[in-house]
Amino acid sequence: MELMIVITVTSIALSIVITIVTSKFAGTKKDEFQRAAILTLCTTILFNILFQRYEVDKLAEPINTAAKALSEEKINSILVAFKDSQEKFADKSNDVMLNALKLRFSEFEEAITEVSRTGVLAVRLTDLEPVALNIVQSANNSIKATSYVDSSEWWKKPWGRRYFNLNAREIQDGVEIDRIFIFENEEALKKDNDLLVCNAMIGVNVHVLLLSDLSRPLGEDVIIVDENVVAGQLVFNPHKSIVASNFSASFEFIKKRHDTYETALFNSTEYEMPENPICPYYTMSNFNKEENNGT
Repeated sequence: MELMIVITVTSIALSIVITIVTSKFAGTKKDEFQRAAILTLCTTILFNILFQRYEVDKLAEPINTAAKALSEEKINSILVAFKDSQEKFADKSNDVMLNALKLRFSEFEEAITEVSRTGVLAVRLTDLEPVALNIVQSANNSIKATSYVDSSEWWKKPWGRRYFNLNAREIQDGVEIDRIFIFENEEALKKDNDLLVCNAMIGVNVHVLLLSDLSRPLGEDVIIVDENVVAGQLVFNPHKSIVASNFSASFEFIKKRHDTYETALFNSTEYEMPENPICPYYTMSNFNKEENNGT
């Protein structure tokens, strides 16, 4: 009932905003203004009928998620900024800037629409570092992952060190981490053996998989947090460089990542720690909270 009231009030408010904005910026005539008002009002009524008919309790989840992601103040700030930016480039002599601005907002709209349609968030590679750190920090019980990317593309970079140290902190806090390292051949395995040692030394359950042990390439790296809470997918090219990253909390998406992980696990072998192991990449005793937070 509370959700229905919220939806009703929100719908009416949106109706008012839409009609005012439409009339102000599009220069609508009186009859067009009235049609817009009637349309939004009918949408409100229809929405509430559907809610009462089917008891769509699941609507609470996206509404709460949206509220967490963007506050009303933030939404208003975005709208004001968009209006101001349009006015700055309203002069025809600034068509290039105005078109560039519209393109930027179109990209944002496309990304949000894709999330709404599929439940999958495509993360730009430039944003992957904070997202990767955050997804590890979000774990309460377990993390399952594969690692096929070139170590120079991930683990040996400065933020790869932060990612590694954060893994160590999570393990100290009781999170169980299982990671399957995938290599093209024995030579590649020997080249990055130190990476396996480092992960095993901080308590990661390390498994090793050679591509020759697979009937077909996996085509992706995966990470699964707390079994069914959220999952991530890294798509890479033949050179093992990441070309796309996607994250989702949907059942279908997580299941597919589980399928990939289980296929890799089935064909892998458990890593055996060598005697007197040494980790040359990282300072094993320096897992301070400031560094783990990526600052």
